[in-house]
Amino acid sequence: MIFDTLDKWKFVHKFKPGLNIDREVLKNILWQAWKTTPSKNSFMPYSVHVIGPEEPEFKKIVYSTASEQEFISNSRNNNENQWEVNPCKTSILNAEYVIVFTSRVEYKPSLWQLHLHRGGCYMDAWAMYEDNLDDYLPTIHVEVGLFARAVSALCLENGIDSSYIISFDRKSEQWKKLPFIKKEPCLIMPIGVGEIYRRDEMSEEHKEWDVKPDFERVVNFHG
Repeated sequence: MIFDTLDKWKFVHKFKPGLNIDREVLKNILWQAWKTTPSKNSFMPYSVHVIGPEEPEFKKIVYSTASEQEFISNSRNNNENQWEVNPCKTSILNAEYVIVFTSRVEYKPSLWQLHLHRGGCYMDAWAMYEDNLDDYLPTIHVEVGLFARAVSALCLENGIDSSYIISFDRKSEQWKKLPFIKKEPCLIMPIGVGEIYRRDEMSEEHKEWDVKPDFERVVNFHG
């Protein structure tokens, strides 16, 4: 059953207009993701910022960081750019909700974290070591991915779609226009009910081209 749920995921190019998601349903999905996502020493060193339907201007700002990066990235290709901004990114504008994940430090460590500290543990996610948070980013990014995947699966169980966007300008000045963004973002996740999906707009020939690497090229057993 878990496989069948996960196998339903599709990249969204356009979300259905209107209010299609009960806010309490989404809040419960996020709670369930929080409850089930593991975290090193239980720090959960990231913030989950949920931009709702009533803040279209915030979504435009988030979109601008993704569209900027599109041209920055493609400029490194010597071939002339033939493509408009990826529709997966433009879906930020019509998503019902947009989640932005950022790093976070903990200002209120738990008794367990204090116990570990007294025992000699060094914990980058603690605010007292905030200057070294950049060294902890690989761990933060893994944990954000775990949380986001849980959200995606739980959304699918509720007839809700989501996408992942990691190609955006993390250091864009545009982020300063969002008062709740205090740390560098690491993932954008549009959420809504899909109307047009990525493969809907591909020819049959292009669908045959658009494949993952073979299982054996990705998964390697040793011994």
